[in-house]
Amino acid sequence: MSRTKKRRGMRLDDYVVERLPVKRNQYTVWDLTVQGCGVRVSGATKSCVICVWLGGKLKFETVGRVSPDSSYEYLRELAIKRIGELKRERLPRVPLRQLPNGNVETLRQALENYIAAHPELSERTIEDYREILNRHLVLQMDQPISLLVATEVLRLNQEHLETLSKADPVNKPPIGFWAWQAVLRTLRTVVGWHAAQKDRASPWPERRALRIKSASERELPVELQSVEGRRRLIEGLKAIDTPTARADRFICYTGLRRRAAASLTQIHVIANGVLEFKSKTRTLRIPLSKQAMSLIDPQSQGSLLHVGDRRLRRPLIRIFGIRETPRGKRARVTPHDLRRYFKSVGTELGIDPTIMNLLVGHTVKGVDKSYVAKLRLSVLRAAAQRISDEIENPQDPVSDDDVVVSNPGEARDGACVQSIGSYLKSDPLPSLESLKPARHAHYLKRGDLYELVWTAPVSEIAARIGISDVGLAKACRRADIPLPSRGYWARVSAGQPIGRDPLPPTPVGLSEVIRITGTRTAPSNSKVASIRDSQATDRSDRDRQEEKAAA
Repeated sequence: MSRTKKRRGMRLDDYVVERLPVKRNQYTVWDLTVQGCGVRVSGATKSCVICVWLGGKLKFETVGRVSPDSSYEYLRELAIKRIGELKRERLPRVPLRQLPNGNVETLRQALENYIAAHPELSERTIEDYREILNRHLVLQMDQPISLLVATEVLRLNQEHLETLSKADPVNKPPIGFWAWQAVLRTLRTVVGWHAAQKDRASPWPERRALRIKSASERELPVELQSVEGRRRLIEGLKAIDTPTARADRFICYTGLRRRAAASLTQIHVIANGVLEFKSKTRTLRIPLSKQAMSLIDPQSQGSLLHVGDRRLRRPLIRIFGIRETPRGKRARVTPHDLRRYFKSVGTELGIDPTIMNLLVGHTVKGVDKSYVAKLRLSVLRAAAQRISDEIENPQDPVSDDDVVVSNPGEARDGACVQSIGSYLKSDPLPSLESLKPARHAHYLKRGDLYELVWTAPVSEIAARIGISDVGLAKACRRADIPLPSRGYWARVSAGQPIGRDPLPPTPVGLSEVIRITGTRTAPSNSKVASIRDSQATDRSDRDRQEEKAAA
């Protein structure tokens, strides 16, 4: 007679849960009627919790707190639904022997089956999976998966590492090492070797045998560790003022990944200044600061920043240049450094680490993460605004530790005192004067621009905005705004009464707001009104003189 292992727990209902005793240490009682569901008793509270085996480890999650408004039996129904959702997220169990039609499954077919079983994967992720496997495992794509046993995977790993070491004997690890680790992880994910398998042993070898390591930590660039370098970053991006530079500033103020920032569209804006999008780990809801809100285009039908993620390095290279490394030329500051710069500033300001993880999209560790993730948006917005203000105007706190004395004898007289920032300076960087002049974006209503071009000559208005008269005329023609004909202003100065061409209705699909970019600020409405009043006064004086001459 075979002995079966008894499950620990009891049959729970509202009557039993209400009478569970409170002890000094918290404990959990599992429900025998639902596998993976139980009640955690902690202090004076009782919560319904679930436990599911996912990805080779146990996942604990709190469903809700037992109270008169939410009984345990109600929470148990929610727990059953949640357990089903988590189990459906498991990787599919890929059979190694045969498909339903009797054919032997290959790695290429396993990849397509994995993509079909996960409709939530983005197109970019699918393209990356296909490109990685087709590039590095081209000989194994059409072979049966049953041939990819532990010894075969170890052989492929050893051959590839030897090839990389011969190609780059200087650097350790050699160039291409981390790319090969990504190939191994992709292979493991697609085939489902780390999912729960009952009928067969996992062919995946040990982690030590494959030498899979996590990427080494990278410190913040030395250019961003001083107040001078941080000010240079913001001033340089403002001086360039291209769509790419504005996107870099947006990453500074939000801490988003470059791909996520470049792919933001109007559908991701769920409220005034609140973004909601799906990151690598989960769905994020992030409030924007005032500085970040001023950089996006709320009227855009496509991307909010009008930039691609591959061009974000160019403004940073223009400001900080490049440096020589054993692996070749590298940018001193990268777009991902701006993301880490955002979190570094928040840490310096003493903001709570949980709030920082929610802002940048990192995982919030702990049993109560489902409660922590429901913080008010005003709390997150205040933290984001505080970080943006510090990035916009970085300040160096003055204290005794910030001063380095080179000679104690001379320091008594106040001489030879240097700040720590002087030791953080690197090679000379390009001057800000060599960058493009600052550019300003002006948003004018179609009717206001019509009144403006019929109030003063186009060349005069273009000079005030900082744009060529040809560019301003093109903007008016694109907006279907009629312009004065040649000789119009000469006839006006001569006193001839000439009427305006009427403004046609707005064409279908054209916005009422027109964006013009120039190097100077646009004239305000008061200036336009003063010009109009002065011209009207000149016309009235001219009419009086003509009347006197006729009399």
